Amino acid sequence: MNEKRYELIFSLLSILLLILVILSVFVSKSYETFYFSETKLAPVDASAIVTGNNAPVITEYRPLSNSFSALGTSNLNFNASFVDIDHDSLTTEWFVDGNSLKQSIYFQGFGFDDFAFAFGCDVSGNRKVRLDVSDGFDLASVEWNINLILVPCDSGGGNGGGNGGTLTNVANFSLSKDLINVGILQGENERSTVFANNTGNMDLDFILEIIGLNNFARLNTLAFSLQPGNSQLIDINFDAPIESIPGIYTGGIAFKAGGIIKIINLIMEISDRGQLFDLKSELENSILFKGDWINASIQMTDISNLGNVEVLLEYFVKDFEDNEFKLEQENLKVNKFLEINREFSLPGNIQPGDYVFYSKLSYNDKIATTSNSFRLSSASFWYKMVIYFMWFILILFFIIFFLYLKKKKEEKEN
Repeated sequence: MNEKRYELIFSLLSILLLILVILSVFVSKSYETFYFSETKLAPVDASAIVTGNNAPVITEYRPLSNSFSALGTSNLNFNASFVDIDHDSLTTEWFVDGNSLKQSIYFQGFGFDDFAFAFGCDVSGNRKVRLDVSDGFDLASVEWNINLILVPCDSGGGNGGGNGGTLTNVANFSLSKDLINVGILQGENERSTVFANNTGNMDLDFILEIIGLNNFARLNTLAFSLQPGNSQLIDINFDAPIESIPGIYTGGIAFKAGGIIKIINLIMEISDRGQLFDLKSELENSILFKGDWINASIQMTDISNLGNVEVLLEYFVKDFEDNEFKLEQENLKVNKFLEINREFSLPGNIQPGDYVFYSKLSYNDKIATTSNSFRLSSASFWYKMVIYFMWFILILFFIIFFLYLKKKKEEKEN
């Protein structure tokens, strides 16, 4: 191609890209931002293997004892120093009972970070505080186990009046999780935690309510007050009586304060104590659009040495109000291990929102289950197509630009 042809192609591609950008603004996409789901970056993706990389090292930390007792209302202080011999950028993340509460970034391959926290009244039991230091590929961690001693909350009038002055009162709060997924055996119990943080500039009175879950979950508190900038730990205790029916149960926790309602979705998988198979599944995409298909990979492992047997496998979609849609069922022969890939059309009457895809394997009155959460996006199909085409045009643009530069280089050499 001569230079004028390249210029013409660049101009046409630029005009087409501009049209696509304009379309992406006007094509309906609701409030959601389109992105490629299941994208993982180290260190989240534990399967990433980087040769020649040295993990960071935590050189010193406080408290020195990794196990200690403290009052629930005590102000606890933690800190650590760390280095990376590769001089990589380092990030730190502090967790309390699995909730990420603080993140920081350090450069030059070394750093120091501290974290102060009080669990608060009416909180007790075994608690964990953990620090992760990452260079983007490898982690160094230190964890403290704390035996928290209960300090009852006062029964008085909460946090008191407002802030006064001429500032406009803004009510808002954040939650440390939007989904809690627990697996539990019949006859056992498990605890999970979440933090509510008052991010507004006025006092908030919270009312909490559990939705669904057939009384399998309970909260350590149903009401509390928070001043601006303060946070509250809430325990969710899951209990599966020995007589409970194995399966997937869904529900939620509604947090109401300042005229705002936010919900944490709950998934509780009760496993049969005598289950004969281990069942696992994975979805190709966790964000779906109207017209998309659920693409799932399901693995079945015989953990009881049954030999070659026929099992019943059923597939469902469930919302977080415990409404269930059966997709399909089939009989399969399993000899020790079987992995299958299946695709299912979405039920036509479900609305945009959060859902659970789950599979149930039955054999000799024993069942095994597995589940994966996904979101049905309110973004339109055409918005999705516009974004895909924008990526295609951008890639094509850079390929042609590369060829153009290569040709110019060859012309200079000749």
